[in-house]
Amino acid sequence: METYKQNIKTHSPEGWTVLRFEAPEDRPFYKVFATWRENDRWKVSSGAFDASEAFLDGEYIIWPQASGSTYRLHLDGESGYTFY
Repeated sequence: METYKQNIKTHSPEGWTVLRFEAPEDRPFYKVFATWRENDRWKVSSGAFDASEAFLDGEYIIWPQASGSTYRLHLDGESGYTFY
């Protein structure tokens, strides 16, 4: 299990916002829309069914995703995305 943890990718975007998707009679699903100023890049996370899995770590929100990756979101980065 320790090897698995070492291979998990952590993303630390400069800007981000949370997207919420919900179908009738289904529970909500959340994705992170993340951006970086360098090369004007963006990425949408694999998502998570449970927003309560996110937790505070100092000035960051740490949010594990369905793919096993983790998003490290600076509290000042919300809605601070690039041209996208």
